Amino acid sequence: MLKFNDPKYDELVENFIAYTTDPDHNGGQQKVKIDLTNKFHYVSSINAPSNLNIVMSGEITTPDQKKAAQEIVKPYLEQDLAFTWCTISKNNSAEEKQFMTAIGLHYHETDLGMIINLDEYHERTYDSHPDLVFTKVTTPAAVADFRKVIENAFELSLIDLTKYPTLLKLNQQDNISHLVILYQNGLPAATGHLYFQNNLAIIDDIATHADFQRQGLATKMLNYLLTLAKKHGYHNAGLIATTDGYPVYKKIGFEPIEIFFNVYITKENYAPENS
Repeated sequence: MLKFNDPKYDELVENFIAYTTDPDHNGGQQKVKIDLTNKFHYVSSINAPSNLNIVMSGEITTPDQKKAAQEIVKPYLEQDLAFTWCTISKNNSAEEKQFMTAIGLHYHETDLGMIINLDEYHERTYDSHPDLVFTKVTTPAAVADFRKVIENAFELSLIDLTKYPTLLKLNQQDNISHLVILYQNGLPAATGHLYFQNNLAIIDDIATHADFQRQGLATKMLNYLLTLAKKHGYHNAGLIATTDGYPVYKKIGFEPIEIFFNVYITKENYAPENS
């Protein structure tokens, strides 16, 4: 839907759009609409167990796009529902932020695409520690541990917590990704996620539980996943960096690309109690 004239960049964006929400769409309970004219990918979870209602789009510039955006946002504002809009473009314009504010959304953050050349990446080695164990997620219990870390580490404006059980099922059918938990003393301490695209290995869900932060666990997870990507024959890996994560990714060798993910919200998106 959105193209950036580089297959690696395109795969990073396509992966983000495909897996921001549950690929199974909660058994059809999530409603999905793709507006090819305005380049909107709209997912409504009002009647689904997911915590995320979201539109992902290119930059909003035309009168038709602005009118359509206002119509989409209006019912969420009227019902005081959590809603997220993420624009993906090569621009980071103040005009867009002004428009989003005018229709009732609040600017939340700008995330940035980053790429690392794995041919130039050299694995960092650490002294092995018996209390630290990397474990691939292969069971529902491990999915629950993975979610615990994600819920603790992030507010949920861009994360659909219901997607992880679906990804487990998809991985059992077709190895599309590699979900990993780092356990410390038997407790879930950090997470990471490696997607297998055609030209790019994509890293996501780098998170550390608050009880285990400032121990370098995110860096250990990144090195684990990057080494795994090299073993699978990839020459490049990509991710979408938050402001907090950017320094960690930059230090390990990721370089920014000019693709901005601007996030706007009606209010903070937290998981419902029954999720």
